[in-house]
Amino acid sequence: MLPNMENYGYYQELVKKGRQKIRTDDLTNENIDQHFKNIVNILLDGIDQEEVINYKITVFFPDDKLDLYIIQYMWNLMMWTLIVCSGRKIESKHLFFETVITKKVIKDYIDKWFVRKNMKTMAFKLLNNNIDRCIGKFRDYKKFQMFCCNTLDLKDDVDFMNEFPEYNEALHFDISSIPMEDIKEEGLKVTNTLVSYITRKDRDHNCKYAFISGEGINKKQYKEVMVNIGTKPNGQGGVFAHPIKNSFLNGGLQTIEDFVIDSDIGRIAQILQKQNVGQSGAFARRLGLNNQDSRLHHDPSYVCDSVNFEVVEIKDKNILDIYDMRWYAENPNGVFYELDATKDKHLIGKTLYFRSPMTCASAARGDGICYKCYGDLAYVTRNNNIGQIAAELLSSVYTQTLLSAKHLLESAIIKLEWTQDFYDLFLVEFDQIGLKDDLEYRRFKLIIRNEDIIENEFEDNEDEDSSSMEEGLYVYSFIIRFPDGHESIIRTNDSDPIYLTYDLQEMMNAVGTNDEDSYEFNLADFKEKSIFTINVQNDELSKVMNQVKNLINNKSSIKNHDRNSILGAFIEANLSGGIKINAVHFEVLLMNQIRAYDNILNLPDWSKSNEKYQILTLDTALTENLSIGVRLQSPKLKRTLTHYSNRFLHKASNMDLYSMETPQEVMSKEFEDPEETFESKRKVIKPIIIDEEYLREKALKEAEENK
Repeated sequence: MLPNMENYGYYQELVKKGRQKIRTDDLTNENIDQHFKNIVNILLDGIDQEEVINYKITVFFPDDKLDLYIIQYMWNLMMWTLIVCSGRKIESKHLFFETVITKKVIKDYIDKWFVRKNMKTMAFKLLNNNIDRCIGKFRDYKKFQMFCCNTLDLKDDVDFMNEFPEYNEALHFDISSIPMEDIKEEGLKVTNTLVSYITRKDRDHNCKYAFISGEGINKKQYKEVMVNIGTKPNGQGGVFAHPIKNSFLNGGLQTIEDFVIDSDIGRIAQILQKQNVGQSGAFARRLGLNNQDSRLHHDPSYVCDSVNFEVVEIKDKNILDIYDMRWYAENPNGVFYELDATKDKHLIGKTLYFRSPMTCASAARGDGICYKCYGDLAYVTRNNNIGQIAAELLSSVYTQTLLSAKHLLESAIIKLEWTQDFYDLFLVEFDQIGLKDDLEYRRFKLIIRNEDIIENEFEDNEDEDSSSMEEGLYVYSFIIRFPDGHESIIRTNDSDPIYLTYDLQEMMNAVGTNDEDSYEFNLADFKEKSIFTINVQNDELSKVMNQVKNLINNKSSIKNHDRNSILGAFIEANLSGGIKINAVHFEVLLMNQIRAYDNILNLPDWSKSNEKYQILTLDTALTENLSIGVRLQSPKLKRTLTHYSNRFLHKASNMDLYSMETPQEVMSKEFEDPEETFESKRKVIKPIIIDEEYLREKALKEAEENK
């Protein structure tokens, strides 16, 4: 028997007898925290005793009963806090019983049994406080987590090798007869064989629950430790011709080639990290800037009069999941229902019509996205900046992944595929593009259109020796005019950015544009120079980000889409990269790139059937923003300062409010201009003006009074 009976409160019988009955009807919002504390006290005193670990509580639900071990009961008390705080009875369906407890299953439980049940009725602050009250109980669990932690050893592997011949063969994997292009794939197959033995239900292994939960061990790094190191990227779009045959456990680095390659990839990772993270930061800034003014309608019950809807094919469960809590109809004139991803699996395979922020008539009028178009997730995000949330959810995944240099050491470097004429004229060496040595280029012309040039933006760049990729310009394509007069557009198959070198930029500044507003050069002038540079890409990292960037920030790409197809492509690109967030966030981002068909400074009237529209690139949406405050923060500042449309701007952004004389007038829903003339309808932003004459007179007056 444990010694401190007074600390066990409701569960003294459990300590005395090893079993106890508990009715869930007796658990209330007022006493459940004390119940949890009593259980924690028992575990603090006896978690190292097998007798205590086997304590059982028979739980009587209103509709059933069940025996739970003390650890299982502790987890359920933690989660049942959310049930009783909302005034509901704990039923058997509320049982929290997971083989492996991860942050995902905890989130799913909270979403299902608490957030969705209470988000419309419970005060937002109380909703968050109760979630914190639930997961805050992890702090008590932390007191004895060292007893529950796992250790790593090789004894389990030795036992498995002696018992299972296939396991032994996997740890002595031989790549001598395997073609080099298949080494990585075959190594992963062998690693999966090891994992299948490690995670067997009838056996125990020190890595078992790390693999089951997907936490703590990276399978590809485990391959290098246990199976083989294999091929490594050379930083030039391929891999070193010398694969490292051993694993770090079995042989490690043995030859000079092994050591050189293993050392070299560290530097390659640093180069890739510097380039990729810089791009991600610039992309994140632009996304946030273009979407920071998105907001919800102030009235949750208001439904806009939009008659234009997004057409979405529910291809699989992933698409179904990201449209959870959204309003849909099976035809444009049908009844709208709220989608519940846990119940509506019959919708997979169907094409549905969704109310969407992209076509919300209320948002287009400047009154904010109505809750019907945003979906019930609005009740969760209503006190936040929904545009900034959408931008952060997307860009933070790119940035966080690209910050991790360990992922860059995978031999999955992409080799860029170009249009055919490129290979006839140009040569790629690492990230530099130049001309082939054995050709005559005298009558060839290089043409770069001014409208295709995009200014690259990297923040906080303090490296004086930075490359043109960090401070310069880039295009998605350029033109070569052949001696016979025909022209060929040169680009990659995925429309990747092609950066202009300093030599090329200096020549552009010297010659200026021609009458057709483009730069034209003799290709022979670049015989001894690099013309362009490209980014070395990793298939698992920057590829997805660049696909997304090219989709929403590339004129040639956007021309191929309407609002339905670009949304579908946007979602597919992110899902392929493992980014699975509610589709409404994607739609908010795209919403701010849609303008009226006949006037780029107006938004479409979605209350009209089949309303025409145009989709802008992300950069164009910034430079053509309806707020001068946002325009002045866009990359093309020089163009913004002299743009003719500045005099028509009247919209106030969140940034403008800090410099306005009377921001409450713009923020107020009831503010209206007294007259209907154009000039009076423009809510001109009046900046705060410091009246120095008034301040001087005031100071003199105060000084006189003080005398």
